[in-house]
Amino acid sequence: MKEELSYEGIKPTKEAWDELREFFKGTKGFVPPPGLGEAAIARNPDGKIVSALVIQLCPYMGPLKTEEGYQGHVDFRQLKEIIDNNFSKGMKESLIIQGYIVLTSDERIAKLAEFNGMTRIHPKVLIQNLEAKDGVPV
Repeated sequence: MKEELSYEGIKPTKEAWDELREFFKGTKGFVPPPGLGEAAIARNPDGKIVSALVIQLCPYMGPLKTEEGYQGHVDFRQLKEIIDNNFSKGMKESLIIQGYIVLTSDERIAKLAEFNGMTRIHPKVLIQNLEAKDGVPV
């Protein structure tokens, strides 16, 4: 069995963002500059980041990366819950949609987003509108 992971939100300080950027180095996706996003991370007992999810001002949910060997062990819902809680604390007033979008060419990511309450509105575009009761964009 894998070791227990700890989950936390990190604020966009230079030190935290340097560690986040290092984790995503060589991965497709865009990590916004500090101040234009927040992140949720999973750490192993040694304190190493093994998975991270970023929310950007856009609000585009991503990138998402999980270290080899931790796929199937990291709970995406726990990462997303941290983002949801931070997002619901007033970060959304200036946004066009009151939720997130996921743009992906990876069907596995699309299915993961659907499993977590997002609605497919195009073959590879998923959205979660936090203001809509039925999950459908208004």
